[in-house]
Amino acid sequence: MIDSLVRVSDMPTLKLPIVGDRILIQNPSPEEISELYEIESDPKTKSHLGGGHLNSQRDEWIAKMTGHCCPSGLREKSFRPNCPLAIALKESRAVIGRAKLQYAALARENCTDLQGEWQLEVVISAKFWGSKLGEETAKCLSSAAFANYEMPALYAVVHPENTASMTMAQKLGFVKDGVQASSEVEPRHLIYKLTRQGHSNA
Repeated sequence: MIDSLVRVSDMPTLKLPIVGDRILIQNPSPEEISELYEIESDPKTKSHLGGGHLNSQRDEWIAKMTGHCCPSGLREKSFRPNCPLAIALKESRAVIGRAKLQYAALARENCTDLQGEWQLEVVISAKFWGSKLGEETAKCLSSAAFANYEMPALYAVVHPENTASMTMAQKLGFVKDGVQASSEVEPRHLIYKLTRQGHSNA
């Protein structure tokens, strides 16, 4: 079972926006959620994350995400755990992807005891592949996570054919730590782990 002592309401908050050399990581505004939909529904961008086939229609998806991430109708100032964060170019403010930092179960192969783990996810629009903006995002968000939370490690789940993400993960200090349990999503994704020490040494 997942550690019931970890509650979203008990978690400290990250200071947003997180500012990199070229990017901003922040809660999405209602307008930016529409841009996130275009990224989430793009088959090329999501080729290693389900192909971009959303289960809901555009207006339904945007309404649901707006209610979840922008309940006030404005950009939230505080970090909302498990909500997608918008990745924007610092100069133009154009949304180029989304990131997520969440504490959730991570099902492993040959393991029946589900454990709660801190997980990092970064999705960059295919238009910006090769720009290393995904690497900058992952580095900024992992640094903020280790600085704000008493986590022993941070995990990332990577498609086994996504060589660019595997290379990036290893460059940032992640090491392969297993395979996801069998599911409807095939092939099963690889689990990468970044320890606090590994992050410091990267």
